Amino acid sequence: MKKERIALVLSGGGVAGAAHIGVIQALEEYGIVPDAVVGTSAGAFFGAAYAAGMSPVAMRQTALSLVQDGLNAFLDPNYAGLGEAIATLNYRKFDGYLLGERLQHVIGQNLRHIKRFRDYPALSPDEKQRKRVKDFYVVAVNLGDGVQTVFCPPHVVQAHPDSVCHGMRLCDQLSIAEAVRCSIGLPSVFVPYTCPLSAHTPACACKQVSGRPAGPERYIDGGARDNYPLTVAVKVAEARRVIGVNLNLNPLDPVEVAQDSGVPTIMGRLLTIFAHDQFEADVNDVDVVQASLITLDPAIYNVALFDVEAIDWLIERGYQVAHAALGELGASPQAPAAENLARLFPPGRHHIYHAQAASLHEPATEPAPLAEPDIVNQWVRRGYVAFAGAAVVIFGIGGLLAFWLRYLGATSSNDAVLFITGGAIFLLNVVLVSVGIGFWVYGLLGRLWTRQLSRLRDVVDRLRARQE
Repeated sequence: MKKERIALVLSGGGVAGAAHIGVIQALEEYGIVPDAVVGTSAGAFFGAAYAAGMSPVAMRQTALSLVQDGLNAFLDPNYAGLGEAIATLNYRKFDGYLLGERLQHVIGQNLRHIKRFRDYPALSPDEKQRKRVKDFYVVAVNLGDGVQTVFCPPHVVQAHPDSVCHGMRLCDQLSIAEAVRCSIGLPSVFVPYTCPLSAHTPACACKQVSGRPAGPERYIDGGARDNYPLTVAVKVAEARRVIGVNLNLNPLDPVEVAQDSGVPTIMGRLLTIFAHDQFEADVNDVDVVQASLITLDPAIYNVALFDVEAIDWLIERGYQVAHAALGELGASPQAPAAENLARLFPPGRHHIYHAQAASLHEPATEPAPLAEPDIVNQWVRRGYVAFAGAAVVIFGIGGLLAFWLRYLGATSSNDAVLFITGGAIFLLNVVLVSVGIGFWVYGLLGRLWTRQLSRLRDVVDRLRARQE
């Protein structure tokens, strides 16, 4: 009898995706090792290292080391795009706050045994098992033709001569780090990934889908089409046993977007709405209903898109939720893996485990983002306010000068407006640079101050503990 493939499905969710690491660690303690890993956005980011052979313990250590490095280690603002948009007064020149190149580099550094999808054929089944390598599937959306694209190993693409499976494009051309970069491209937050042009082949060389317009290959977040890709696991990876983590099953809370809703929050909220509807459609899909499915909902709240300080708590949260769910379904860490699999995956059963915060031990490191003021963010906001105020004043003065010159008998009102507008833009750029330098300096000082204060508190706590 042919072995039923097991797929691990990891949803998007920003930094909250760190909970995937804890879930993976718990699954392995129960002897559950997937044959395939399917990820969208954050799920692709954290799933890539696991699929390429990294252990969950090593993943946890790496994630915590990133926290120590700070946001600047893996976030790269799109200063060039912003500057060009301001200088040319053309908003089309600005297509995202972050470039995403540093994140792509971080992913590439943490891939153990597989760097490109086309490396898979070089590994024998024994090598894959020994090196802990799993088939990896990354979901993204092609902006050119709107088709959901699944980056996957070559044998999957070769099984479909037209490179299309149930309307999804299959592609094995990119490196794994590039494919993950495609999948994490949250619109307006990240610049869409553009495949490098080649003189001999089309960009990325992913096959065009019949009936869809051809165009440049630019990719955005896979969550725009499927944030919890169950259908990819069942239809493309051909898994009949699926266990997944869905970070977007939380009820929609209107308070979250009542105030201080920046672009990342709004876009994240939009993808959450899409994810709710997509999940309802996927669980009723004609092929998915025939699979055995376990969905874990860690019920994570109040964690921002880039709240890296919460990573330790998130990993622990995922670990606890997975243990609670597996125990509820009758599995045991002491039982053989085959016995646990039989209990967890009876034919055709769908189980959704919604975590209840009150039923789980909350670690002392649980984040409380509203409890203490973030000095760095305060100075960033002050910089934005100063910039906006300066812009209003400059353009107001420019308008008044334009009227003044007009009534003094300027030769051409257009020349006067052009002169004043040019001067205003020049002054605006000066102010922008000054404010930018200012709030980055104050932000750096704030970060150093908070770190030193934290260390001082640790020293005081140790001294008190010794005295007691």
